[in-house]
Amino acid sequence: HFGVLPGEAMDAGAAATGSDRAGDAGIDVRFIDSSLVVTRVERGTPAYSSGIRAGWIVEEIDTMRVIESLRATSRINASARRFALVRLTLNLNGRLTGPAGGSIRIVLRDASDMRREIRVPLRATPGQVVEYGALPPMNVRFQSVRLTSSSGCIGITRFNIFITPVMPQSEDAMAGMKTCAGIVLDLRGNVGGLGAMIMGISGHYFARPETLGTMRLRDATMRYVANPIRVSRAGQPLAPYEGHVAIVVDELSASTTEILAAALQRLGRARVFGSPSAGQALPALLSKLPNGDRLMYVIADFAGPDGARIEGAGVIPDEQAPLSRRSLLEGHDQALESATRWIESKRFHQRGPG
Repeated sequence: HFGVLPGEAMDAGAAATGSDRAGDAGIDVRFIDSSLVVTRVERGTPAYSSGIRAGWIVEEIDTMRVIESLRATSRINASARRFALVRLTLNLNGRLTGPAGGSIRIVLRDASDMRREIRVPLRATPGQVVEYGALPPMNVRFQSVRLTSSSGCIGITRFNIFITPVMPQSEDAMAGMKTCAGIVLDLRGNVGGLGAMIMGISGHYFARPETLGTMRLRDATMRYVANPIRVSRAGQPLAPYEGHVAIVVDELSASTTEILAAALQRLGRARVFGSPSAGQALPALLSKLPNGDRLMYVIADFAGPDGARIEGAGVIPDEQAPLSRRSLLEGHDQALESATRWIESKRFHQRGPG
């Protein structure tokens, strides 16, 4: 979070923004082995209806060639390159959005490496539109599902940003998952948000207050504490969740997401799966220099419950499950599958083979 980043790398792939950018194709992309790969396609979206599937390689978005954008990061040192790749990946995901009702041109390589040029319509982006501070309007999305099996259920929750509308949805989802053997917090692609929210969200998993970490600014110190939630939104008594907790992260899990994942991991309350997080846990500002480069600098320091820092290193999963194009093409989500297998195995060992 501190360094000078070349302007060409920071601007590569960046799309214009505006209040009319309320549409998307329904896909996510990440870099795998220097290729931009489709990692998720939501069913029922324009991308899915167009035949696009996870594991396909994206070569062009409209008139922009991905390889040229990636090349802009190749001349940066390793530390700064990691930060630039996070920004570039976010920019390229942003390129796959636009005004609802419009369309984007995408050139891809399918499972057989055959070149496909597809013009994909853009749906209205789902979620609640929220405005916060000087940030542009954001579509806040929260999803929760229960996977059922002969041994019980596993709850899975996903949300894309830590912001106030997530809190009531999270509490309602938890109320419906109290009997599940385990809960998976899928925080891949969640770039953070309001840091104080981790105190409420983590409160579902502890019976007594626990220190999550300390944020130190020049003139203030904030201590994050997990506050046990004793009462539901409906006013009913609420006991802490005692089942197993898994967290899934990736290279776009940043800031508040990293603080929450690291705290629950280091307190022994959660097991982390996926790939190392962004390593950008500290609040930082980005200033444009006269030559177009960017100076990135932090404005606070954060240490977790054990005094260790996340900045730079990121959250290291207990069980790494990096993305591979092959597994995506085969329809597998290795990180999520690893998390659910772990929960099932813990339940099995508790109950015994009989």
